Amino acid sequence: NPAANLLARWVREGDWKLIDRTPAGGKVRASLYNLKDDPFEMKDLAMDQPERVKQLQTLLDEWWKP
Repeated sequence: NPAANLLARWVREGDWKLIDRTPAGGKVRASLYNLKDDPFEMKDLAMDQPERVKQLQTLLDEWWKP
């Protein structure tokens, strides 16, 4: 059961990368980066871009269904 020990999931779409560290059934804890502008992932944009977080979270959830 890989989901039992999973610490994070991530998805990338275009220049955007979402790292999801949400515990099962818990509050969403995600980091969002624009890799074109920030290739070293230094500035988390999740608070500034909640709709993009939601969009990428949905994409990730559709792909990964534990």
